Amino acid sequence: MTGELIELIVEFSVILLAPIVHNYYMWKVKKVDASVIQQNIKFFSFFYVLIAIGIALLLTTPKVHANESHCYSIPNADTKNSCLALAKHQESYCYSIRESDVKKQCLSILDNLPN
Repeated sequence: MTGELIELIVEFSVILLAPIVHNYYMWKVKKVDASVIQQNIKFFSFFYVLIAIGIALLLTTPKVHANESHCYSIPNADTKNSCLALAKHQESYCYSIRESDVKKQCLSILDNLPN
């Protein structure tokens, strides 16, 4: 893991823990009424559930971009060249495709990809 990724994880963890620590402080030190604490817990629980759903979706979503090493294991030459063209963002692989419709589709996809 890079240092930037570790820093982001630490910062995000602090942000997520802040409401919990604050409510605990209000409950134990400030002796705030239990109804206020319960209201805060309900409010923040909703956001924690949304964050958990978002993380679950991110972790279960398949990768959109082709993996170059996976492309070489494809037995069909046209499919392999299409995969390599998308993985490497190189039109030359599209021109190696024999079937004209697949070649046109490959070139069209590469033209629409952001650089």
